Amino acid sequence: MSRSTRRLTSIVTALALLPTALVGVAAAGTAGVTAAAAGSTAAAATVTAAAATAAQPEPAESAESAAPRFRALVFSKVTNFYHQSIPAGRAAIEQLGAEHDFEVVSTDDAAIFNDADLATFDVVIFNNTNSTPQSGDLLNADQRAAFQRYVQAGGGFTGLHAATAAERDWAWYEGLVGSIFTNHPPGTNPDGTINGRVKVTDRVHPSTTNLPELWEFEEEWYNWNQRVVGDAHVLAWVDTKVGIAGLTEGPNHPFSWCQIYDGGRSWYTAGGHSPAAFDDAEFVEHLRGGIEWAAGVADGDCGGTVEDSFDKVQIASNPADPMALGFLNENEVVFVERGGAVKIIDQSTLGVTTAGTVPVYTPDSDGLLGVAVDPDFAANRWIYLTYSHATEAKIQISRFDLTTENQLDLASEQVLVEIPTYRQRNRSGVHMGGAMDFDAAGNLYVAIGDNIDPFESGGYAPTDERGGRAHYDAQSTSANTNDLRGKLIRITPADDGGYTVPDGNLFAPGTAGARPEIYAMGFRNPFRFRVDDATGAVLLGEHSPDARSDSATRGPQAHGEWNLITEAGNYGWPYCIGPNRPFHDYDFATSTAGAPFDCANPVNDSPNNTGLRELPPVVGATMYENYGATPAWPEFGTGGIAPHGGPIYDYDPELDSDTKFPASYDGRWFIAEWDRRWIKTVSVLAEEHVGDRYPSASAGDVYSVDPWGIDQTWIRPMDMDFGPDGSLYVIEWGSNFGGALRGEPNDDSGIYRIDYVAGDRPPTARATATPSDGQAPLTVQFSSAGSGHPQGLPVTYAWDFGDGAGATDANPSHVYTANGTYQARLTVTDEEGREALAAVQVVVGNTRPVVTVELPPDGGFFEFGDEVPYRVSVEDAEDGSIADGGIACEDVLVQTLLGHDEHAHPLDTVEGCEGVVPTMTDGGHGGDVNLYYVLEGVYVDRGGDGVGTLTGASGVQLRTKRTEAEYFDGNSGVTPLARSGSSAGVRLGEIRPGDWVSYDPVSFHGIDGVTVGASSAGQGGVVEFRKDAPDGDLLGSVEVLSNGSWDVVQELDVPLTDPGGSFELFMVFQARDGYNPTGPDLLSVDWLRYNGDGVAEPRPQCPVGDDEFDGAELDTCRWSRIVREVATDHRVADGRLWVKTTSGGNFGANNTPPVQNQFLQPIGPDEDWLIETKVHAPLEQRYQQVGLQYYEDDGDYVKLDLVADNLPGQPRTLRVELRSETNDVPSATQPNLQPAPANPGDEWWFRLQKSGSTFTGWVSVDGVTWIELPGTVENTGITDGGVGPLHQGRGQTTPVEVGFDHFRVNPDDEPAACPTPDTRSTIVVGDVDSGVPNRALSDGCTVGDLILDDADWADHGEFVRHVGEVLDQPEVAALITARERGAVLRAAARCTVGTG
Repeated sequence: MSRSTRRLTSIVTALALLPTALVGVAAAGTAGVTAAAAGSTAAAATVTAAAATAAQPEPAESAESAAPRFRALVFSKVTNFYHQSIPAGRAAIEQLGAEHDFEVVSTDDAAIFNDADLATFDVVIFNNTNSTPQSGDLLNADQRAAFQRYVQAGGGFTGLHAATAAERDWAWYEGLVGSIFTNHPPGTNPDGTINGRVKVTDRVHPSTTNLPELWEFEEEWYNWNQRVVGDAHVLAWVDTKVGIAGLTEGPNHPFSWCQIYDGGRSWYTAGGHSPAAFDDAEFVEHLRGGIEWAAGVADGDCGGTVEDSFDKVQIASNPADPMALGFLNENEVVFVERGGAVKIIDQSTLGVTTAGTVPVYTPDSDGLLGVAVDPDFAANRWIYLTYSHATEAKIQISRFDLTTENQLDLASEQVLVEIPTYRQRNRSGVHMGGAMDFDAAGNLYVAIGDNIDPFESGGYAPTDERGGRAHYDAQSTSANTNDLRGKLIRITPADDGGYTVPDGNLFAPGTAGARPEIYAMGFRNPFRFRVDDATGAVLLGEHSPDARSDSATRGPQAHGEWNLITEAGNYGWPYCIGPNRPFHDYDFATSTAGAPFDCANPVNDSPNNTGLRELPPVVGATMYENYGATPAWPEFGTGGIAPHGGPIYDYDPELDSDTKFPASYDGRWFIAEWDRRWIKTVSVLAEEHVGDRYPSASAGDVYSVDPWGIDQTWIRPMDMDFGPDGSLYVIEWGSNFGGALRGEPNDDSGIYRIDYVAGDRPPTARATATPSDGQAPLTVQFSSAGSGHPQGLPVTYAWDFGDGAGATDANPSHVYTANGTYQARLTVTDEEGREALAAVQVVVGNTRPVVTVELPPDGGFFEFGDEVPYRVSVEDAEDGSIADGGIACEDVLVQTLLGHDEHAHPLDTVEGCEGVVPTMTDGGHGGDVNLYYVLEGVYVDRGGDGVGTLTGASGVQLRTKRTEAEYFDGNSGVTPLARSGSSAGVRLGEIRPGDWVSYDPVSFHGIDGVTVGASSAGQGGVVEFRKDAPDGDLLGSVEVLSNGSWDVVQELDVPLTDPGGSFELFMVFQARDGYNPTGPDLLSVDWLRYNGDGVAEPRPQCPVGDDEFDGAELDTCRWSRIVREVATDHRVADGRLWVKTTSGGNFGANNTPPVQNQFLQPIGPDEDWLIETKVHAPLEQRYQQVGLQYYEDDGDYVKLDLVADNLPGQPRTLRVELRSETNDVPSATQPNLQPAPANPGDEWWFRLQKSGSTFTGWVSVDGVTWIELPGTVENTGITDGGVGPLHQGRGQTTPVEVGFDHFRVNPDDEPAACPTPDTRSTIVVGDVDSGVPNRALSDGCTVGDLILDDADWADHGEFVRHVGEVLDQPEVAALITARERGAVLRAAARCTVGTG
């Protein structure tokens, strides 16, 4: 029906209905409502005054001119809950009709839902309708069918609030209204509403254009049964951050939406629960705009968040390490590959040509990093590149000419900026940045990474100021105002190849110790950004460090950042991160933490700094994300951290483009997350918001982060920008994080154009070729799978094989007879003539080599420091193979990478098909980071006749032996629970019988068992390990008993059967006998430790022996067992093993938190021994302790230790104890020396002896005179123990660092105790002669030798106590009388030793 016909029909129908309407009005305005509430189907329609006026008889020729703008049916029937706002809603709409010239018919009689009556209306409004299948439907089958035909004919629909609670069993209606109500949080206001706030993100739709960006509103906030975004266009969202509890759609909870549905228009608002809503002028305007759009009289786009509104078109396939893109014109896209290639895409043909290749240095993350096209390119044909110089340690920012034939003129290079870099300095090349962009004023921005090795700072700030380690100190780059690394620089290129510095940069030209090019500083890896032409604002993504948890001594966990930069500033690295959370001033030499850095007044006092000491205050991040959920920004989810900045969309109404994004996106930023594989939009306030109930916000503040492209697959989005046509262009890096230059070519990398096509979608084209390489004649089977029309319309296919031949079949076969590289192109055309292109490359004359990593197996286990044997085989159709000698072993490259989460850092590249590669000595990240190793084998063949080379590669992933249980790949029923007492802050919980997690791939090569760190305060259970399925072959199992605590971890050993090869490992949880289905959960699992050599070359067996700790790192051959290692809390330096006392302790069954860093040398249970150590022990507070131990687990050990008994701040009191426990039960005797022997300092010596099952302990303050503890202990329960130093600190407020000077096993007899004995005839104490004869002892010493009066005693009383202890030694006491003892003590009291 045409619009004019509908108008005439509306007049006739209005005249017919007028008597009924007048009767209804005369009877009572609420009579129809009452009938509807009672379930009546009696007619009860009212017509507004506007309608009555329009219905007066007039000449036919003037009826159309007098007709109202449109006609609306307000339908208010309910069979379920009746909203008191129904009359107010009806009245408000009738008032709108009177004021804005549209006719309103109000009824609760479903009889009006027939073809004839519905045809007279432009929009049908469901006014808080409510029904359930149980209470009765609103419409019968015929009425539903009529309503469906009405919408399909182009009719409009508007739903208010409870409209989503109607017709709940009608799938078509659910699609029309957008979703179905499920529940709502209980109201807190008298009318059932809750105070809240709405975020209006579509600022141009007629229903939202007059609303504030942040709209404070009271409503009964609904939950629905399915998502709305993606299927409808969300106009406004509920602000879930203001404290509305009970909403179920996460941080993106829709409030109002619209869509084109089944031929008609649908608009919905969740508002309207309370009559007060219809007194709110802003809500009524919101409602009017929705009604007018649905009626078809107000323009508005409703496809912005509808997935089908966008078409993702591939314009380049499988680029090698694509880094960045730009636009030469509307048709040509330029992009760069990290290996140095500059390539151009012709979108009219999908041809990709190489304009030129810049020689670059490519290890780690160096290479060709960025590209920018001069704003005046059409006239000057200049492009700008950021790249790592091929031979010199520097990054260059250069300008090149691109010829009119699109060839890069390398000789035209004009070097604008040179930035010296650390090169081949450990792993300093992993953060290089390189993104580039111009602003509208012609200023060029370039982001440069910090160029710092991040792997020896524990995942926190790298501020290592030790000599020769500047490349571990970001204060030498990011925080150095005299260095361009870790910066966003801004310059204005000049025509002569130089540049000037624009006003407004961070440091004025001429500032001593500061580079004027710096616009913003304090970045770690500012990887991708874009500049808004309209405002000059920069949205920059900043990659974060890797710690997954906060540290009391190091600082905050990882915070990936997005920074909206509107003026010059300091963004904090390496001092502060995220919302200005400071790191600690950590001393890497002593492993001690200083005070937190001052974000407001940062000071760079590093010896590696060459710039200003006092730095600008730190600007906090605009937005940020953690590995886990980020409370302030839940929109970002969880996962790895790799934030990328993106473009802002500038809608141009004058742009003639069928694919430009709609006006609803005007002014919105697009951001990406490389690791998490998403793209989102960011809305910022255009005006200041003055809050009533909620905080105010300033113009430029982010107020909404919303999903976009949620049904698309984003394979690591690398770079994106809007093109001249208004489409979004996106680079996808591909699945293999290493990339082509690291031996991981990405077959699924690509460059895409995202077109906005709304409901009028063009066809899609996809093309593949099998095989895509080989010798002529080569028969290739082409496939158009994935091509066609999204709406099922007919399409035709046209293939151009690139050799002059073609075909029109969907999936043709073609024979190539001549060598060459061919671009086969598929054109798909729909019945309206719209085309889509796809291209695929075929190489004839060469075959891609097949590379196989034979060793180590995929999914094998290693630990840091292992030497891993490898073997790679290669077969190539033209070159031969390694096995037949056609390929030289040395032509194979093996690349190692350190992976964490979704990305990896390149490490070493070695030549040779067979050998051994070392792994790092530690991961350089906290123990709470999901680390793994990757080994990639790669071979580049010798090319073919007339064609270039092809590369083959394959790789394996290796797992750490000690891993967190939550790093699973598959999961059924198990929940990772954040718990502070867990080893990485998370453990697996809520486990019921049959639940499982899986790890894929896994190989048990070299593994004979696993230790499970589990706990249970529930029913206990059984942990099973199975191959390939939850019910697959059983490889091992262990029972977990309830120990009454979820926090006390049991270490349970599980023997494993190796099934061979690589497989998916399932850890399955089962019930024990007596399981109660209504009882508590079974158990939790914290961590796993796989036992055996794994993929490593077997380490030499180190016998138990001495260690003087003279090296720079711990001898892990000798100390082969480190229980609960925390690498950042121990070090070897200055001839000692330094370790921080951990907050754990072992005491009976109370082993929480468990002690960390227990260093052990395994020793057989039948061996007898004597072990000795010397330790510097500045103990400060109760239960801090040091000494020696014989340890199997937390419940089976013997320890000899010095322990402090004083509370913090009280005078120190010490004692020496000898303890033994078996199965958490202490032995009957626990010998003590209380107080401990007097000691002039903090140096102590200990000896612990095992003889059968009897243990004896000694202590010394000088290493010469040993005091035996008064008793021994027994222990027969240790069967698989080890010996080593001991340190603990249960309940401590601050750890202390203790230093073990040596560890000796069965030490030789000591040399003569007194090579120069005190030969004086009497005992002289200090400067006082006691007059007592100085008698000789059995070892050649005298009594005077035992008195340490030449030591530096800090306390005179302690010295006197020491003299008394000497005189009480059994051998001395046998030589002197009581009178003589008193004389010596009086001499000690009168002397000046210890008096200062």
